[in-house]
Amino acid sequence: MTLMQLKNVSVIFEDREGILRKKKFYALKDISLNINEDDLITVIGESGAGKTTLGRIIVGLQKPTKGNVIYKGYDIWKEKRKIYSTYRREVQLIPQDPYSTLPFNKTVEEILSAPILRWEKLSKNELKERMIRLLQLVKLVPPEEFLTKYPHQLSGGQKQRLNIARSLAVNPKLVVADEPVTMVDASLRIGILNTLAEIKNKLGLSMVFITHDIPIARYFYHLINRGNTIVMFAGRIVEEGDLEEILSEPLHPYTKDLIKITPSIDNLHREEEVKINYSRVEKGCPYRLRCPFAMPICSQNEPSLEQYTHKVACYLYGKKQ
Repeated sequence: MTLMQLKNVSVIFEDREGILRKKKFYALKDISLNINEDDLITVIGESGAGKTTLGRIIVGLQKPTKGNVIYKGYDIWKEKRKIYSTYRREVQLIPQDPYSTLPFNKTVEEILSAPILRWEKLSKNELKERMIRLLQLVKLVPPEEFLTKYPHQLSGGQKQRLNIARSLAVNPKLVVADEPVTMVDASLRIGILNTLAEIKNKLGLSMVFITHDIPIARYFYHLINRGNTIVMFAGRIVEEGDLEEILSEPLHPYTKDLIKITPSIDNLHREEEVKINYSRVEKGCPYRLRCPFAMPICSQNEPSLEQYTHKVACYLYGKKQ
């Protein structure tokens, strides 16, 4: 069953050029995506690809310039009265940065209890039991010892586990994990990914897993062993399909380049995001200035996402549009 749909979603921002001139560009362009119950959507792309903007659209932190965000059959921006409170509770975000997203002056107990009490009326015993279960779920044990701690008393990995627990506090249906291990020490990443996969499988959550790191994406995908993958560039989906099929038979030139610059598909300890330097183009394929296969048609019209062995937006495959 479809939980959320994005229909032709675009987000347009403005860049200031000089004192007076402003130039518009697409942070997202014509994004259409279905998220089903108990689904895994993996989003791969380098810096500037639009991954975080997509995540913000899904959790309602960014309003689309164009298009529709549909949750359980309702447009979250046009039919707020009917769905917005349910949507705000059931769609949650695991942020990238575990250091700046937790209030320094509140204990773990206060951090976890705040979202719960916003939506539910529980007795003190029921509330404590809920928080203990959450801490056990994210492997912060013994939970009683963590409840009275402040964020500065936790390691980076423990902070991120607390962020995960906080996102689960209100029993969400869909969780967006935005680069959830990027700012965590490399030695702790596998453990957090394992915990995240266990939680997804145990609770039957739908999850959007955002990463710039192909080895991380591949490792997490195999923990779940199902789902759909999209590759993003310049705010567009350029390739979509099964992750292993995309990695073994990449179609889009950008995906091929992305795989080439990955140090090792089996390396989970990549420290920094490799940034592909690209120029924004106003017409045609956004990757054409870097593409070794660029044709005249690429500078005239932007290719749409079409089915080949899997979906790809490239004139090398299928009809010339």
